[in-house]
Amino acid sequence: MASSLRVKRNDFACSCGEDGKRRCAKVREWAMKRLEATPEDFLTKAVYDLGWRYGATITGIPNDQWSAIETEKTAKQPDGTYGVVWNTYIQCDWIEDGIAFTLRAYYDKYGTGNNWR
Repeated sequence: MASSLRVKRNDFACSCGEDGKRRCAKVREWAMKRLEATPEDFLTKAVYDLGWRYGATITGIPNDQWSAIETEKTAKQPDGTYGVVWNTYIQCDWIEDGIAFTLRAYYDKYGTGNNWR
């Protein structure tokens, strides 16, 4: 089960086929449980989690045939300025799945987080 939850920084939360639907459901379930979220407060909790736990910001949600969740994680550089140290681009059929995949990508990269400051 853990391998089906692994998310790359440029993944696709595709829910077109049965395998994709199962994968999206597993990642979404993981995110909801981790945030102790309901469908009503999932987005709010996810945005706060990305910001406070990982120092990341959603920088875009473009869409056409499907959508994508774009994020950037910034950190203090040696010269004292802040700059982008990691980013994600998660394509998705459903925004909620894209957000869940984004959370999982940060978790897979940084663990439980909160060490970004």
